[in-house]
Amino acid sequence: MFIETVQTERLQISPSEKDIDAATLCTLQKRVPGKIVNGIGISLFPVCIEKVSDVEIHEGLLYPLVRYKLIMYQAIQGEILVCTVEKQDSTGILLAHPLLPSIFVPASQLPSSSELTAVSGRMGSTVDIWGWKYNECILYVRMGELCKVSVVSTDHSKIYASINGPGLGPISWW
Repeated sequence: MFIETVQTERLQISPSEKDIDAATLCTLQKRVPGKIVNGIGISLFPVCIEKVSDVEIHEGLLYPLVRYKLIMYQAIQGEILVCTVEKQDSTGILLAHPLLPSIFVPASQLPSSSELTAVSGRMGSTVDIWGWKYNECILYVRMGELCKVSVVSTDHSKIYASINGPGLGPISWW
């Protein structure tokens, strides 16, 4: 879910900048994306500056207190996300998402009758991958594959999800 929120932060601006408002916005555009704000979500981009006040000067640099609006993303329980399988081991599956921090599917949130299998990888190495036994077939979760997950819970910067449900799991399963 996308939300708009207001943050206040002290920034560092070079005094050589002629337009402090433009320099402040430029600094925010570099600093805000991808920042995890505990209890709210992950920040995407600043929308506007509401107020610049209390400019302090230390060692030749300006430190304005900036109040600004930004757009954030917050994962909510039950939300369906499409992610890429990044890593698998006995604890579960780690997934990547372009906007969010890593998403973890614990082994307990995999379909029943799922099991970890060691498969021969490149150059003779073995790789662990999860497989779901379904109608006498084994459907594998392959590395790099797109996977639909349902958000179970969030804990600060961690997102926990499940692939135990209809339409969830690797896209190739469906």
